Amino acid sequence: DRREAAKLLDISLSSLYRKIEELEIS
Repeated sequence: DRREAAKLLDISLSSLYRKIEELEIS
């Protein structure tokens, strides 16, 4: 299902951005 794939992609992008922000802060 395309909607499920988009949801998974959004979740992975969100976690990726969070990791990048943590790296920039420290």
